[in-house]
Amino acid sequence: MLKGKRFYTLLLLACFLSHPLLGQDKEFDFPPGKKGVEEMLQFILTASNKERKALSAWLRPELKDCEAVFDERIANRVYKYQRRLKREVNLVIRPLLQDQTEYVFWGANQEAISNYTSAEARNFPGGYRELADYMHPDFEFYRFKFIQPGRKLGSAYDVLVYVNDKWCIIHRPWVVILR
Repeated sequence: MLKGKRFYTLLLLACFLSHPLLGQDKEFDFPPGKKGVEEMLQFILTASNKERKALSAWLRPELKDCEAVFDERIANRVYKYQRRLKREVNLVIRPLLQDQTEYVFWGANQEAISNYTSAEARNFPGGYRELADYMHPDFEFYRFKFIQPGRKLGSAYDVLVYVNDKWCIIHRPWVVILR
């Protein structure tokens, strides 16, 4: 009798773990640039929690992504920080309040963030200005919030970047230079 229960438990576990929405098996196809950010944020607003978890896992950067976005002085530290966040928090990108049904986002390149020259760049946390010297100039970075209609405050996330032919979210990378 125990063998039968064990077999079915293992079978159920194997089916559960192989489900495509549980890890990075699911592929998403959002184009680069503002259009891709808009499509992704709209998807998140309408997605199930399972789909949001899958997208959040898919967006996690690999070491090669961090090395492409940041210079060699901090790329490895940023990557290790992202891995630590995954272990400790395993953040799922989603509106935190049920009535956050809209989004806003801002995009800025390394130069704009460094100088805070655009209105969009000024919507990035100040830590990005400190981090700008470590960022490669070839990328556009995006920060976004899910908000309630008519409100300015909301559930904020940063920073989305299109690197190595896919989107990545690199959460609060500026933390590594402030430690």
